[in-house]
Amino acid sequence: MSVKKINRRKFIELMGVGIGAAGAAQFIPFGNTLLEAKAATTKIPPDQLMRQKLAQTTFDCSQYKKDPPWKLAFVTQGKTNSWVVMFDAHVDYAVQVKYKGLFKDFFYGDSQGNAERQLDVYEDALVLRPDVMLLAPMGQAAISASVDETHKMGIPVIYNSSRAESDNFVTWVEASNYRQGAVFAEWLAKKMNYKGKYIALSGIAGLSVVEDRLRGARDVFSQYPGLEELGQAYCDFSPAKGKQVTEAFLAAHPQIDAVWSGSGLQCWGAIEAFVEAGRDIPPVSGEDLNGFLRICKKYDVDFIAVNYPVEIGLYAVDAVVKVMRGETVPRYIDVPIVKFGKNEIDNYFRPDLSDDYWAINKLPKDWIEKLGFKKKE
Repeated sequence: MSVKKINRRKFIELMGVGIGAAGAAQFIPFGNTLLEAKAATTKIPPDQLMRQKLAQTTFDCSQYKKDPPWKLAFVTQGKTNSWVVMFDAHVDYAVQVKYKGLFKDFFYGDSQGNAERQLDVYEDALVLRPDVMLLAPMGQAAISASVDETHKMGIPVIYNSSRAESDNFVTWVEASNYRQGAVFAEWLAKKMNYKGKYIALSGIAGLSVVEDRLRGARDVFSQYPGLEELGQAYCDFSPAKGKQVTEAFLAAHPQIDAVWSGSGLQCWGAIEAFVEAGRDIPPVSGEDLNGFLRICKKYDVDFIAVNYPVEIGLYAVDAVVKVMRGETVPRYIDVPIVKFGKNEIDNYFRPDLSDDYWAINKLPKDWIEKLGFKKKE
């Protein structure tokens, strides 16, 4: 039996990437139907195949059905950057406003950005015997044994954004990070006319969110032999570290044709490094972070932005409610993402709000102000 080799355009289609008019903002859903149609004749990227299979599988939650109010434990990364602040706020908004009265004891487990600390925080949450566990894992392997223990205790686990290696979860709520990294890479490859040198800036090492984005990017870049990765570095989702790392790359390489960044946080710092070095700013990738958009507008940077939705937290609590009501849920819930470029920047950039604000969200105005995103005069 002959195997048909996938061409580049089909590769991008299989990942659910919208291919439309240049510069047009697009909602990019996870393409199950497309994946099914192509599966017989093409090789589906493993990360997307895994998500496809999960999305097509359901979990009967009747065993967890319980009358409210419920005890919810939310173990998360902790407010180490502004994305997590807004992500956590969507969980808070869902619990306090959207589903007011359905929850009682709400345990917030702050891991302070440390995977080892998260293990202790998680165990503290289990001592309280919550009705349901909402988990944003810092490490894929380390916390898996704890997830297995939770399953044995009869407590449903919902992965929120990232996931652990354990399959003992009910559902996983995210927007495909693999897809996001691939969208960035395909746009940058095209901007380089499929020939050139790029650097890769990632977030926190070991976090599934981060590694999935990088893998998606490299799967795309590897299809173009004219492209060369000069180096890759972890920047801990920090503009300051992104700047520091990029300064080192600039000192070592007279030619950098693109910056693949897995987040707007470190790319913000990277742009500052190019400016201070007096080098032309190449095409870059980032997100809907106000500070990133502000510097892109200031220096007329050519960019692609794909949001990693802060409202994942809201969708996750939606799933929590369905689980506790005993409903059947899909094992993978994909939150829609949006991509846009420099031509649409004024639709998203908010000059009246701080650099830490993330443009695409579902929080009311008063919550945005309460979180401190109003720009200080």
